[in-house]
Amino acid sequence: MARVAVVGAGNPLGLAVLTELAASQPAWERLAVDVESQPTVPPLTQVVQADIRDRTLGQKLRDVDIVIHLPAVRPTGETPDAGYGRRVRGTQNLLRAAAQADVRHVVVVIGGAVYGAHPHRVEPLDPSAALAANPGLPAAMHQQLVCEEVDRWAEVHPGVTVTRLRTAAMPGLTDVAGLAGRLLAPRLLVPTDPEVRWQFATARDVATAVVLVAEQTLDGTFNVACPGSLPTTAVADLTGQVIMPLDPTALESLVSRGRRLGVPGAAGDVLPFLRWPPVLEVAALQARGWSPQDTNESALRAFLAAHADVTAVGPWRLRRAGLRQALLGAAGLLTVAGWRMIRG
Repeated sequence: MARVAVVGAGNPLGLAVLTELAASQPAWERLAVDVESQPTVPPLTQVVQADIRDRTLGQKLRDVDIVIHLPAVRPTGETPDAGYGRRVRGTQNLLRAAAQADVRHVVVVIGGAVYGAHPHRVEPLDPSAALAANPGLPAAMHQQLVCEEVDRWAEVHPGVTVTRLRTAAMPGLTDVAGLAGRLLAPRLLVPTDPEVRWQFATARDVATAVVLVAEQTLDGTFNVACPGSLPTTAVADLTGQVIMPLDPTALESLVSRGRRLGVPGAAGDVLPFLRWPPVLEVAALQARGWSPQDTNESALRAFLAAHADVTAVGPWRLRRAGLRQALLGAAGLLTVAGWRMIRG
């Protein structure tokens, strides 16, 4: 029987992982480690309240066999320095705690933004692709620093199994380039060239991947995503959005305006992710027996269903019923500005 600690358990991904563990390995002991004192967890799950930066974390992980490190949902308005402390310093502290507790298997889940968004490369990207996070996007750079920290730790601790799972964007959970807001806005801003391909991941598919690598004690790096990708026309058909194509210069100008206005989805240099979002290859994990339950279409449908009464207006998520009473926010200004730019 294994004792498993899920660190960062207080969000939908944490709940999905704990639920999958309870279903697949009911005999395993489950610890939900989170800064919140009462996260939602399945029955028979022990809750351990702790910040990932807690210096006493090693004591709280005593007798744990497997540590699963999940990405936390980024707080709205988080500064780059705060994000660095939470992601990088937090991971360093967790790894120290894992070594102190003699953990035998560490699973680190992180977003595919670590591959960066770049033109002229062969996609889908397999797990051996170089890490190339875009320097202008702090959250992605922090994720790459986390990966490098994990690699260094693994070299120093050869007796510990270390699994790295890199996921496609989960809107509202792990996307760092404002994807959720784009999908909920009235218009879908896209570049005129190249054609954008859209790929998603779901919490339940990431959860099954986490449990599989824990069960099989798999070492190495694997991608987790819905296989393949969707064209922009298919995304717009599902979201009901009007596609607003902009040439690269106009798109860059629009993103710059959003950054000046403080639109969260425009924080940092998100332009590369609007033009060349990474698409990941998942064959390596499928070869180990992982079977995704979702397609990109079903993943997008599920996200839209969960936000059916919400419209994105700048930094706010507004209920459609109260939209008429809301002030026009920054994203609305961006949409109007973009429309005017198109019309000349």
